[in-house]
Amino acid sequence: MAGNVFLALVCIKFGRTLLTMENSVDNVLIKLDSEYREIGKILSTPLASDDPYVLRVHKAIKRAQNSVFESAIVLSENWKSKNVQEKDTEKDTS
Repeated sequence: MAGNVFLALVCIKFGRTLLTMENSVDNVLIKLDSEYREIGKILSTPLASDDPYVLRVHKAIKRAQNSVFESAIVLSENWKSKNVQEKDTEKDTS
């Protein structure tokens, strides 16, 4: 009996941890999306200089934008498939 109570408490704590982590990932994805769009605006502005240093910085910003995009994809893959499964389950029950 005491073992069952302990197991239930551990499960509740684990569930809370997962929810907190999911909220954190969602917040990070929102920030990444915002930064990705901002970098895109900067990159769409024509360069006024042919200076090699400016071109290197521009390429580095483009690589950073790609990294932001790839990170967002990796972070959202599991949530995307989970949400699709939940919607399919809801359709089956209705």
